[in-house]
Amino acid sequence: RRQICTETPDTGTCRESSTKWYYDPYQEDCFPFNYSGCGGNENKFDRKNYCQSFCRGVNSGFSIF
Repeated sequence: RRQICTETPDTGTCRESSTKWYYDPYQEDCFPFNYSGCGGNENKFDRKNYCQSFCRGVNSGFSIF
């Protein structure tokens, strides 16, 4: 789970455009991005609430202090 939730958003390799959600471990929240329809990585979710529930509690592992 941590590996998936810490991957950077990847738009993929096709030409379509749809909105997916990715988890940002530094901000500990999910944000929208444009997905091309194929390829990419596993850090993409159809809905923000799916993203949040799957990645809840995952952080970057670094302290800003």
